[in-house]
Amino acid sequence: MEPNTEQSSRRDFLSKACIASCGATCALTAVPVVTYLLPGEAGAATGPVQIKSSELPEGAARMVKVGAKKVLVIRNGGKVTAVDAKCTHLGCIVAWEPSVKQIRCYCHGGKFEPDGKRIDGPPPRDQQPYKVEESGDKVLISQLT
Repeated sequence: MEPNTEQSSRRDFLSKACIASCGATCALTAVPVVTYLLPGEAGAATGPVQIKSSELPEGAARMVKVGAKKVLVIRNGGKVTAVDAKCTHLGCIVAWEPSVKQIRCYCHGGKFEPDGKRIDGPPPRDQQPYKVEESGDKVLISQLT
């Protein structure tokens, strides 16, 4: 006895749809896993990154990327400092709080001076500093050597 071709074609369609759905799910799951396992931008430039002094008024901060790392650049008291934007506690991104002139980590209450020195909270150490050079209307930020 020969199976009904209409039922057979539905069954084939559903089977192919399930296989395609499973394949798409596996591919979407694999992307973050592979991204996590592969090394970061190892060959990325480590600086210097250049910004204009006019883009960093007194009391302000700006996030830049030096290589693969986010760096917080701050102008406070006429001095420009730059520190790693990851908190030394659990790696949350920190923010400049101009009203109290501190770098704050809002995840767990970490507090740092504008130069990255630890003030309070659970962070175990100071922020990693970056080299800052001002020349005319240019601010150059690079990793310390």
